[in-house]
Amino acid sequence: MPVGLNSGGRAPNLSNSQELSSHPVQGVAFTSEPLPDFPWDRFEVVYQPVVDLHDGETIGYEALTRGPAGTAFETPDAFFALAASLGRVTELDWACIRAAVKGYAAPEEPLFVNVRPETLMGQDPMSLRMYGKLVTFRPKFPIVAEVSERGFVAGSRLAVERLRVIQEKKVALAVDDFGTGYSGLLAFASVKPDYIKVDRSFVAQVSGNANVRAIIRALVQMADDVGARLVAEGVETEEERENLTSLGVRLAQGFFFGRPGGVAKAPR
Repeated sequence: MPVGLNSGGRAPNLSNSQELSSHPVQGVAFTSEPLPDFPWDRFEVVYQPVVDLHDGETIGYEALTRGPAGTAFETPDAFFALAASLGRVTELDWACIRAAVKGYAAPEEPLFVNVRPETLMGQDPMSLRMYGKLVTFRPKFPIVAEVSERGFVAGSRLAVERLRVIQEKKVALAVDDFGTGYSGLLAFASVKPDYIKVDRSFVAQVSGNANVRAIIRALVQMADDVGARLVAEGVETEEERENLTSLGVRLAQGFFFGRPGGVAKAPR
């Protein structure tokens, strides 16, 4: 587990239901008393393989965060909602990136790390400091910064400027959740992503929806035209894998290939 970025205060006893009451954030109830310091040392980073559909080889891993196990904050959304209620989202984002890099054991393959819009576009002193750490971060293996398509919606000019700085620092860029927002095409027009990650909501319909198949086929061509690599997210069945392969999709991830866990390859 990563070393806490702020060791002051008592971590909340998230497994004690008596501490949860009437302070709702995104559907999660928090204590009505003043919230103690954030439990920096109580999250876990797991890794999910990204595979080549043609030969089944793993080409990289995405780092995913899990909150304190067995609590209401185990899912990433709930855990980051807790951080948001404390005004600590950017700090948690950086802590997750640090922990993902520290625990990675496949140094020859890219590590995909999620970067929150708050980290990318925040202009308060803390956000600027965390963004500065991000662009000067130099791990000994390839890094791909995943930014949700939603990150291009608000403050998009600032987001684009900062994404370009990140790419200048030899960090690859992935547009995540493609197709779930309104700004995916803006990402193409403004920056040159290295990866485009098609959301599970499209993948789930690829076997029985001709319109979705047409959209994915068009995305494959668009990705080729801009020199990006298309990744299908959330592949769960052999039928989905076969349909995506027939449409020209080359990369994918999902439970069909491996659930999030450790990276088996030992570092060299």
